[in-house]
Amino acid sequence: MTANIIQANAMLLDAKLQLSLFGNDISNFTNYVRAPVRCLLKAKEKPSCQNFISVFHACMDAPNDEFKSYVTYLYTDYRNNGPTKSLTMLQLLDKLDIEYKPIHTLGRWERKQTSEILALTATISALQSELSSIKSNYAMLAKANSSTTPQNNTGNPQLKLEKPPTRQPGTPEITEFKGLTWKWCDKCFGGSWNRTHVTAEHQPGIGKRNRRRNQPSGATNPQANLAQTPASNASNTPPTDSMPSETATNLQSNIASSTTLDFM
Repeated sequence: MTANIIQANAMLLDAKLQLSLFGNDISNFTNYVRAPVRCLLKAKEKPSCQNFISVFHACMDAPNDEFKSYVTYLYTDYRNNGPTKSLTMLQLLDKLDIEYKPIHTLGRWERKQTSEILALTATISALQSELSSIKSNYAMLAKANSSTTPQNNTGNPQLKLEKPPTRQPGTPEITEFKGLTWKWCDKCFGGSWNRTHVTAEHQPGIGKRNRRRNQPSGATNPQANLAQTPASNASNTPPTDSMPSETATNLQSNIASSTTLDFM
């Protein structure tokens, strides 16, 4: 007798009361539970509270929302010591069968997916995966381009060249570095490599004029033009403090003319 009780309790363990083990079929599940319950009743034992809870939990995994709502109602009532608490296990199983059979008979128990729906689902999943891959590749490409092709002041991509190390005193002003010819000028930025001239060939303001030419149309600053005009004439004109008064007058006239043109 004791062995039968132990076997019955083993059949009612949570691991054994999984609705998926019975193909989500409530009738098969309740028939399985009845066998050990009858064995306990024959031995003058009653199913425990945990046995009831295990049955409720198993039925809550049903694939039908209508049935799950019904089981949830019974379970809540049972935990709140409602009328369901007075049911025997066999009575509870009968209630579950009564609720299940009409739902199953009407074909509402499980929503069957047609082959067309399954194929469409698979296609959507494949497209989502492909789109995710494209986005990832695009982000990597954009990041690589932004790090290697900075924009110049005209908005066009410009490759950033690596300059040679700082020139040491006594070394040549012209050097080859990574396949390019570089020239050193002591007057540019306090000493810098460039591609156009050495110190003796330095022309004040030439770099600013070149940068102004590269600016987009409409971006010219009149004040910058005003500041550049005397600098551009200074390369071919003696210093102001040693110029004759007539030359100084002409220079001032040129400055005024340039300012007027820039603001027109």
